[in-house]
Amino acid sequence: MSKEENLTVGNAWGIFNSKLSEYYSANEIHSLGNIIFEHFFNLDPAQRILQRNHLIAQGFGAKLEEIIEQLKLHIPVQYITGVAHFCNLQFEVDKRVLIPRPETEELVAWVYSTICTNCFDSSQLQILDVCTGSGCIAISLAKQLKDAKIKGCDISEAALDLAMENAKKNQTEVEFFHFDALNDSLLLQNLDAIVCNPPYVTNNEKMQMQTNVLNFEPHLALFVPDNDPLLFYRAVARLAYLSLKSGGWLFFEINENFSNETSLCIINEGFKDVQLKRDFNQKPRFIAAQKIL
Repeated sequence: MSKEENLTVGNAWGIFNSKLSEYYSANEIHSLGNIIFEHFFNLDPAQRILQRNHLIAQGFGAKLEEIIEQLKLHIPVQYITGVAHFCNLQFEVDKRVLIPRPETEELVAWVYSTICTNCFDSSQLQILDVCTGSGCIAISLAKQLKDAKIKGCDISEAALDLAMENAKKNQTEVEFFHFDALNDSLLLQNLDAIVCNPPYVTNNEKMQMQTNVLNFEPHLALFVPDNDPLLFYRAVARLAYLSLKSGGWLFFEINENFSNETSLCIINEGFKDVQLKRDFNQKPRFIAAQKIL
């Protein structure tokens, strides 16, 4: 990279684009650049353009070169910045947890609207987020339902550590605890809702995944065996039926390729009123079901 004393913001932007042109599309580079320049260099898109003839700050060039090399390896930009945005909140993320997806925001919205539609008393409300990861679902719900008692659980102690940091950062009270959804017994009772975004990608689907996901995000939170892709749905639905109060709700994010099978799996565990919802890409992505005795 050019000597920093002669490098302008505009030059740096040009170098960023040219060095990544073999790795990403122009639109992807533009989006990545906007994130990087604002997060690390406090230059939002408007400032970057207005200050394009300004000389860069000391250390700017070296840091940008380091980031470019990381992006060439397809390290997710959220892992580079350490930040992901979800439901208008900011979450710390690293290799311990999956990066929250925009689709999952729709799941949070569905849980919230169902609760509001059914006139739950939020001061008495108890919700559990299974496979919580970064805590994004539990924390987002806690932010919207301030009086509710919300818990989150995960098999990964490392993920739970980060989830607790995120709860503190977002000024929410969420109780997190270690839990193996496939092997442990759930001791909670009379829950109003359980929400779960479990591992659901089969090993056969690995070849369809992007490099930045496959090579860097935790496989423990992603993959299930080809011969039993619904094992988490079956286990969590069984636990949920025992732990939910009558009239309580179970919510899942699902694999689009197994929507009918997942619905049947949940029905077989005793749930009624099973509803399938599509995401903004019109893919079957979410299921809600009610425990009715």
